[in-house]
Amino acid sequence: MARQHSSEDDGSATASDHATVEVLWAATDALIDPCVLLEAMRDASGEIVDFRYRHVNQATCDYFGVSRGYLVGSGMLDTTPGIKESLLADFIRCLETGEALILNDFTYDNEILQDTRRYDLRATRATGDYIVLTWRDVSERFEAQQRLAASEARYRQTIKSAAVGMALFSPDGGFTEFNDALCDFFGYDPTTLLHMTWQELTAPEDLDTNVQNVREILSGQADTYRTTKQYLHADGHRIWGDLSLGCLRNFEGKVEYFIAQITDVTPIERELRERLEFEAFLSDAIADGRLIAYAQPIVDAHTDRVVEEELLVRVVGRDGRVMVPDDFLPQARRFGLMPTIDRFMVARGIELARAGRRVAVNLSAHSINDGATVSTIVEQLRAAGDAAARVSFEITEHTALASTDLAERFSADMRRLGCRLALDDFGTGFGSFTELRGMMLDKLKIDRSFVSGLLRNPQDESVVRAIIAIAGEFALLTTAEGVEDVETRNRLVELGVDQLQGFLVGRPAPATRADERRQ
Repeated sequence: MARQHSSEDDGSATASDHATVEVLWAATDALIDPCVLLEAMRDASGEIVDFRYRHVNQATCDYFGVSRGYLVGSGMLDTTPGIKESLLADFIRCLETGEALILNDFTYDNEILQDTRRYDLRATRATGDYIVLTWRDVSERFEAQQRLAASEARYRQTIKSAAVGMALFSPDGGFTEFNDALCDFFGYDPTTLLHMTWQELTAPEDLDTNVQNVREILSGQADTYRTTKQYLHADGHRIWGDLSLGCLRNFEGKVEYFIAQITDVTPIERELRERLEFEAFLSDAIADGRLIAYAQPIVDAHTDRVVEEELLVRVVGRDGRVMVPDDFLPQARRFGLMPTIDRFMVARGIELARAGRRVAVNLSAHSINDGATVSTIVEQLRAAGDAAARVSFEITEHTALASTDLAERFSADMRRLGCRLALDDFGTGFGSFTELRGMMLDKLKIDRSFVSGLLRNPQDESVVRAIIAIAGEFALLTTAEGVEDVETRNRLVELGVDQLQGFLVGRPAPATRADERRQ
């Protein structure tokens, strides 16, 4: 038998519905975003003129910093009058049409907070004359996005304006962004480079190693790596780049894209290869006995008797051609390998001195400044005994002026060992002789540039006269270099030069063939 409906049932249902609503609204207090129930407020004609807060959750109170009592029962226009111009019409439309209101990144000058804020806002129609409104303050998110966008813009500008090559590329190797410097490095225009991969640009012999390094980053074993590798230039030649590679991972740890910086080190690598090649050339020449000493006689200006021989380095090529100093000494100076040559020449000079010959050995600035080389020379001379007195050293005026303290110390060491010291190319260093008085010199060598013009240029003769006068004041000998004709020789003798050297006197010859010049 069907149960009859009664007024008691209506009361029971109403109480149950009310309890359910209270439970639901109590549940909104667990929400982290504000949520309110708004009731339409109508005028006498039935038009909606405002909305009244009927329920607010705790997050709403916390957001505005007010109590429920402050909001519940009050109209929205009383607390936030600005919505009349911005949101009221949207709320009315939501209630009347039932169409949900969705606004993202909405800007509102919040009167309660007294601040301009940005919101994601949602409103839906409830039963009766009610709408449910919730919002999320996204001001911090917006500011973070702005900062991120600005940071990304700066980063992209950094890439664009960087003096070194920079690029972003995908995990499969395709470029997504790069700067002009990278185009210049590879020699490709931007359109062509955009359709290439780093694998295509890598020299074949370096590809396997680079692929393995990239795989380690993709697998999470590493985040960065750095290497110097060869690339292929657009015109076909090899270029060298110092590569620094990093990555950006997503929240799952997967690589989104790689960040590469490539510095052109082709000149450095070329210099290194040339240095290694020259080191090998020099080592082979020494090992094969092809680095040899030539001797050029220096004679007494009055008797023509050989008083000394200047040792000059030569290299015999594998083809038998004798290489003059200009063929290899510039490279030796450039790569800092003069001490190797100087040590060889000193050892050869000591051998000749032990055989009774007086020899002069040139020392470079590199050797004077290299403590290890100086120590080696000192030990060799100590071991030579009396033969050391038949060895003299020549250093240029430029070397002496550039390292005065070291040159003075070296001259003192040589004097203690019985060796003599000559200042070579004197007059070309534009220095004052007073700066060199601390050196224990025995001789000044007049540079060939003054000797060759002696008969034609009065200024050259004036320089020669001045050098001879300086030498006389300090009881030093003088040697004129580059004497190639009798007239010049005679004039030098008239001016009072002590010694002569040049093709007129004798050409350089292998030291082993100069036995007739022994003293």
